[in-house]
Amino acid sequence: PFFHLFRKFWGWQEVTILRDSDSHVANTRYVPTRHDIDGKGWIDNFSTNLLAYLTHDSQADYIVLLMADYWLTKPILGKELDILVSFMQTNPQVIRLQISNGMDSLSSQLVVGYAGMQIRDRGEFLRGSLIPGLWSRQLLLKHMQPGWRLWTTELELSRIINDNGELKSLLVMPEIITYEHPVKSSASRVDFTLFPAELREEIVGFIPGGYDISG
Repeated sequence: PFFHLFRKFWGWQEVTILRDSDSHVANTRYVPTRHDIDGKGWIDNFSTNLLAYLTHDSQADYIVLLMADYWLTKPILGKELDILVSFMQTNPQVIRLQISNGMDSLSSQLVVGYAGMQIRDRGEFLRGSLIPGLWSRQLLLKHMQPGWRLWTTELELSRIINDNGELKSLLVMPEIITYEHPVKSSASRVDFTLFPAELREEIVGFIPGGYDISG
């Protein structure tokens, strides 16, 4: 479902999909390029694999991190995303710009208006969150350490940002990427109530066997 919805709603620039080389993900033909990962998978060795990609393969100054369990539900705002790249270029202390609202956007403090958008402070909680965001590749390479698991990466990056005093983690409104997080791994269930009926009909055939899709 991730790849189907990504192809349907991304439509901005070519991307690289990072995945375990031994994973069984359908429909990778929908994306232009793919970077396979050797050895331990993403959850166990997230930061090491991401650092290797950023060091040896990626030439971009800024990257969007979008995890495969975040399924797009609307077209992204590609023009606005380009504008936000310009914002980060002129604000080199910003390591991360959250481009989906998340739960804390309404209570966050306005920092600046920019090209009709609101740039707000992310707040101290999980400033290194892996909720969809635009990241500075240079600052990730400088501050991220190898050997962190997925959840540890969020915690450690958040600690580094909070302790640094100069690094900024901000968010933008309105949201650039609209998504749902429907896979409930603990229950092996996909929550279809999060999607409108027309999208449910599109993606139901992509759900692997073994998942409860009765919701």
